[in-house]
Amino acid sequence: MLPPWTPTALSAVVVALALDGGTAYAGLDDGRVLRSPNGGGPWEVVADAPGPVPVALLAVPGALLLGGPDGLDRIAADGRPLPTDGLPEGPVVSFARAGGVAMAGTDGHGVFRSEDDGRTWIASNGGLPFRGVGLGVSGFASTEAALFVAHALGVSRSRDAGRAWEAAGAGLPLRIGHLAVAASGPRLFAEADGRLFQLDGDVWAERDAATVGLLGADAHALYALDASHDLVWRAAEGGPWRPYGDGLPAPPHALAPGPAWRLAALDDGGLWRRPATSPPASAPVPSLDGVPPFLASTPAELTVTLPVASHVVLSLVGTDGAEAARLAEGPYPAGVHPVPLSAEGLPSGLYRCRLVVADHVVSHPLAVL
Repeated sequence: MLPPWTPTALSAVVVALALDGGTAYAGLDDGRVLRSPNGGGPWEVVADAPGPVPVALLAVPGALLLGGPDGLDRIAADGRPLPTDGLPEGPVVSFARAGGVAMAGTDGHGVFRSEDDGRTWIASNGGLPFRGVGLGVSGFASTEAALFVAHALGVSRSRDAGRAWEAAGAGLPLRIGHLAVAASGPRLFAEADGRLFQLDGDVWAERDAATVGLLGADAHALYALDASHDLVWRAAEGGPWRPYGDGLPAPPHALAPGPAWRLAALDDGGLWRRPATSPPASAPVPSLDGVPPFLASTPAELTVTLPVASHVVLSLVGTDGAEAARLAEGPYPAGVHPVPLSAEGLPSGLYRCRLVVADHVVSHPLAVL
């Protein structure tokens, strides 16, 4: 049984939250920034004089970086302002570290990087759409192999700490609003308009039928808000969503998983924490393999793998979400099941091959020629 959430000594409204090892940093809605060496209290003041409300925080050697609507501030441990140079005017909305390099995401100018802990910054937009011009960044995530950035046109990947970027996968839907990304070990996830996707090779595959808002991930699990705004978690390798907000008096708007604590900033103010524990292992999940990138006159054979006997619906859906063809439906025993796939009778266009098993969804893009 997981331990309950308990309130920390901080009852203010937290708008930015970050963990650096066991040290927590909290940006408040009045512009102050606080620090707690043990992830929950007592709290000490880092920046006392109210300033612009921070929306992102990053601890670097000898300094703390604050991102906000007016740009970036760099302060010392005692709150003294420190010089920084090279960022354009405009909001800085997210941070990351990759191989000792600090990364900053802006709302309108793409990505910037600093190799001297935030003293100087240079644009790092090679390979991004429009080379970052007018590009809004919503967040970063790091796997063991690469750094990823979410932006208004999808997700891009860098294998050299942000020096150059390339498109990361195809198949994310067109959307309105925020794109969230989170990494759990080698797995990368994105949430767009409540739909959860996982990067599977070079394609994004839909992973859940449930509507969730992704809040973050650690090595074991994903954390999200469900359709009722309750905090839930599920194992990174799959399985159902389980309650995780027991004891919280209100939904969180930010969650920071750390090595010792999970911290949750609540919508109505206050910061809560619970000890970090490894979630129990999840059972194996259904999978769909063999979906080709395109299909013409030659039929293909898909493979549906079921860990337990289940009711299966396998279909092709168009870009509008309407079903174009039903490939398989009914109860199937556990095991591996081949299913034929043919383009006969289908107009040319873009489709998704979608497998629905209980509350689990796997979806792969497919072009019919």
